[in-house]
Amino acid sequence: MEEKEIKLTTKQQKFLDGILDGLSKADAYRQAYDCSNSKTASIYANSHVIYNHPKIQAKLKQFQEETKKRHEVTADRVIEELSKLAFVDIKDFLEYRTEKTKVGEDPVDGEPIIGYETIIELKDSKTVDTAPISEIRKSRDGSFVFKTYSKENALINLGKYLGIFTEKNEMIFKEAEGPGTESLTNPKIKKAFEVLYPHIKKDKSEKDGKGA
Repeated sequence: MEEKEIKLTTKQQKFLDGILDGLSKADAYRQAYDCSNSKTASIYANSHVIYNHPKIQAKLKQFQEETKKRHEVTADRVIEELSKLAFVDIKDFLEYRTEKTKVGEDPVDGEPIIGYETIIELKDSKTVDTAPISEIRKSRDGSFVFKTYSKENALINLGKYLGIFTEKNEMIFKEAEGPGTESLTNPKIKKAFEVLYPHIKKDKSEKDGKGA
């Protein structure tokens, strides 16, 4: 049985095109609708209403399914790729050590002056998975630059994907948002840290106990 075609109005389609092009909901709304006399609050409110319209959501879901099929995106593949970034180890790509080296001679007795040099040896790119590498280059001054994608972001995304970080954790942080809550003295933020990072609180308690 064929799926029934979802028909959108011209403005709805323009809004959807904006979303698929990476625009925010508000900007996509501005692109599709006349907002010349609209207040910012109204634009944001209306953009959320349009975004959550059943036909828009159905079209978005349809697009996501087509994209998954086209690029062969599966849950296992997403987890595999996130895991590469989350558990990356720099030793997978290079070896580094410090060696003694002659940097000159003593002008008085001619004895060698010894310094220390950091030796970096890259592994052949043919033998390693380079997916986690975001940048590798030599700067103008000759220094070596090697970066991987954010390990922390990958861990967070992987945790969310696997349900390790629950909605409860996110809600705690949402409650803590707002003016004057930047300081960790805010009880809600302190509570969030205790829930998400219980080991930190435990470590601090142990240290305090030893100092007593």
